[in-house]
Amino acid sequence: TQSTWVLLIDRLWNEVKPLYSQLHTYTRKKLEATYPNVDFIEGLIPAHLLGNIYVNQWEGLLDMLNPFPGVASLDVTNAMVEQGFTSDRMFRSAESLFLSLGFPTLPNSFWENTMMVKPTTGSVSCHPTAHDMYGWNDVRISMCSEVTMSDMGMIYHEMGHSYNQLAYQRQHVVYRKGPNKALNEAVGDTIGIAFNSPTYLQSVGLLNVIEQDQQLRINHLMKLALEKIVLLPYALVMDKWRWDVFAGRVGVDHYNSHWWLLREQYQGISPPTVVSKLNYDMFTKYHMIQGQPYIQYYLSFILQFQLYEVLCNTAGHTGPLDYCNIAGSTAAGDKLWRLLEQGNSKPWSVLMKEFSSTDNISSAGLLRYFEPLFEWLRQQNEGGV
Repeated sequence: TQSTWVLLIDRLWNEVKPLYSQLHTYTRKKLEATYPNVDFIEGLIPAHLLGNIYVNQWEGLLDMLNPFPGVASLDVTNAMVEQGFTSDRMFRSAESLFLSLGFPTLPNSFWENTMMVKPTTGSVSCHPTAHDMYGWNDVRISMCSEVTMSDMGMIYHEMGHSYNQLAYQRQHVVYRKGPNKALNEAVGDTIGIAFNSPTYLQSVGLLNVIEQDQQLRINHLMKLALEKIVLLPYALVMDKWRWDVFAGRVGVDHYNSHWWLLREQYQGISPPTVVSKLNYDMFTKYHMIQGQPYIQYYLSFILQFQLYEVLCNTAGHTGPLDYCNIAGSTAAGDKLWRLLEQGNSKPWSVLMKEFSSTDNISSAGLLRYFEPLFEWLRQQNEGGV
């Protein structure tokens, strides 16, 4: 029921809020030091200082927020260039991870029909997308990739969707999709997390042999947090605003003020200028004007760490979750394939219980993954928020 979903969503937020609050406090203090003449009223961060027009990710502030400047990072772009990586090689590298899990090779048609780079002529959409053509073994990806770690991570993500499509292709066409959009997105992101593992990058020769360097580790977790943790309250605000409007709790004259009230409450940010009822700031976001639910991203950003932890446990990993490497584990691959091949033939809660022994969406995996960063932030903030 709707009330059950709202309770679940609020419970998850209460669980991850302490991590976000510590990240928010650390960011605010850095910005206060950088912009001493700006008022940070009641601890709110002015939205225009956060380096993103939507304020849904703060990666643009990484240079300012990087915990240990000068420490080597996990960005392997330079290593990729030095080793002569091409777009084709990035795709082949992604396939090799799935093959090591026991997944089948991609069909020849995938390599023939996939658009890896932007064509020199014509107009195309460069938005990375995995296409299911609803034939037999007919999947493909379209994107305009460049040789960077970011694009390589996106290839791993999209190939996760392609293998999802191949896994459930034996289902009736009605069931040839994920059980819900949140779980579907989480599958791709789970593979993205696997790609970002320092031990995986080391195993494929993109990272020098390293011990568990704490400074490098905190830098890496900070970069991921500015993407994944920061999005959570934004995604929550997007659909909480819509739910309030649809329920008749907000009149047209208060659309914009209510939008910023929720952003203050959940994101801890303030508007860059006076809020006017003549403006509709929420409609700058594509998903809002197209009526596309955004809560799926909120849930998927939590679910992906739950799925990842299950795969790591199945692979026999012991130790910190952020150092897990599932490559080579056919046991983890078998578990993932059994989830994917069922498509939408069962309710998502049934599939989750089969996969993880619980039908509850849990933030425990996410909190364990970011625990080192959380403790570091608490020390920097001296426990205050």
